[in-house]
Amino acid sequence: MLTATGRLSLTHYLTQSLVLCAVFTGVGLGWYDRVGAAEVVAGCAVLYAAQVALSAPLVQRCGRGPAEAVVRRATRRGSAARYRSDAVGGCRSH
Repeated sequence: MLTATGRLSLTHYLTQSLVLCAVFTGVGLGWYDRVGAAEVVAGCAVLYAAQVALSAPLVQRCGRGPAEAVVRRATRRGSAARYRSDAVGGCRSH
């Protein structure tokens, strides 16, 4: 279970950053001064638990997360013809 989570580490990091930014800054809900430390920790735990739960199905279906696919594609630009499945998202349809 954690192996799949590790394979999506960049995607998870970016997701956590975007979600928490949307919750705590003025760009989103602006809850910075409105919730206590316990609520912040609980919310982060729920977010992480959701990411762990969704990691295995995403890795099984796509092989990697969307952020990892973008990085892989950018670093393999010279050999893109051999890696057609590395398109953004890289998911195989089922």
